[in-house]
Amino acid sequence: MDVQATAQLLGNFGEFVGAIAVVATLGYLAIQVRQSKESMDANTGALEENRKLMRNDVLGDLTRRFEEARYRAHETEQVSVLFVRGNSDPQSLNEAEKEMFISRLVPYFQVHLMFHQMVEAGFLDPALLEYVDEELRTGWGNTKGARQYWSEVQHLFPHRDHINALLAQND
Repeated sequence: MDVQATAQLLGNFGEFVGAIAVVATLGYLAIQVRQSKESMDANTGALEENRKLMRNDVLGDLTRRFEEARYRAHETEQVSVLFVRGNSDPQSLNEAEKEMFISRLVPYFQVHLMFHQMVEAGFLDPALLEYVDEELRTGWGNTKGARQYWSEVQHLFPHRDHINALLAQND
């Protein structure tokens, strides 16, 4: 066998080995892509499960805060009478009573803000905000005292336009 035939034989052998290497590399990459996809699917499932758990935790916390606000507004007969009077006739409150009334009213607006933010972030169903909006519009937020307080502090709340629109529905 001469040098040219040997070179030709070695070249053919090199192409054969290269073809096998390409097939092996493609097989390896296919396995890696499949494992990556399975891993990503598992991570996506875990993230969605965590999101559901987080949503439940957020809703539970907001519900607890709302119930605490209700409780604080009526924790004793004296506080309840003050809260009712502050809502119906805020001018009748002295400075100390006004501060006590406001301390009972603030949590309602704060919880509403938290509901609003959680819906905007996609953590809660917008239907929940509709419920809380209706509670504000027709209930505790639609009183003289709440409206007066709101007019004084609305600049502190980023969702003031939303609340103003709700309260304007009653005008």
